[in-house]
Amino acid sequence: MVDRLGIGSEDYVFELGSGNGKVVFLIEKYSGARVKGFESTLWTHLWAKILKSLKKSKSELIHGDFFQTSWQDATVIYMYLYPPLMPQIAEKALAECRPGTRLISRDFYNENLNQVDRFKTPGGHEMFVYQI
Repeated sequence: MVDRLGIGSEDYVFELGSGNGKVVFLIEKYSGARVKGFESTLWTHLWAKILKSLKKSKSELIHGDFFQTSWQDATVIYMYLYPPLMPQIAEKALAECRPGTRLISRDFYNENLNQVDRFKTPGGHEMFVYQI
């Protein structure tokens, strides 16, 4: 995904629903991008903080609701969220993200955004790519 989308050190990647930080850490490692993960479940957030320390990651991990923070600084937003959230994601992205910001949704299509790419991962997951 990092190579295909050209995510690099100049990017600021937000992961919505970052769980234990696995994707945050991988994007940081393979792209050199600045990465911020948002997770609302306390125990997974705390586990991610432990992993961050062990990996010596520079990522920022936020415990809380990603709808309650601004997305205007993100150049890439990655998510693996359920379909009922997609209209809200589109509304916030269209209101706050700068032109050119890319959104990547794993497995779930968002009919309210401009799709620019779609591909399958080696693991069989469908990736939908949108651009503001």
